[in-house]
Amino acid sequence: MQGLMDAVMQQLLSKDVLHGPMRDLHARYPAWLAANAAALPPADLARYERQQRAIGRLCQLYEERPDDFAGIMEVMGEMQACGQPPPEMIKEIAPGLEMGEDGLPVLPDMLQGGDLPADCSLM
Repeated sequence: MQGLMDAVMQQLLSKDVLHGPMRDLHARYPAWLAANAAALPPADLARYERQQRAIGRLCQLYEERPDDFAGIMEVMGEMQACGQPPPEMIKEIAPGLEMGEDGLPVLPDMLQGGDLPADCSLM
C-alpha cells in the first residue's frame, strides 16, 4: 500500500504537474512583496519571504534534479509550513478557485458528499 501512495505522490509532485505553476508563483512574488511589504505584519512578511525562497528552491530542483523525490518532498514541506501563498496570487494563477478557512480548496457540493445527480454514472 505504501508503494502505491508513493507512486501517487510522485505523480502529483512531478515536474510535469507542478513546475509551471510553481515557476509562475515564484515569478509573481517579487512584485507582490514590493507592493505589500509595508502593509504586512512582520511575521507575515517573514513567512511570505520564506515561502518565496522555498518555491525558488523547488523550481531549481525541478530544473536540475526532477527525479529527486525526497528533495522535492522536503522543500514542499518547507513551503507548506509557511501556509497558503497570498490570496491575490492564488486568484491570478487559478481564477475561480476558492480556498476554505482550512487552507484547502473548496470543492463543489457534489464532491463534498452532497447529492449526486440522478444520471451520475458512478451510481
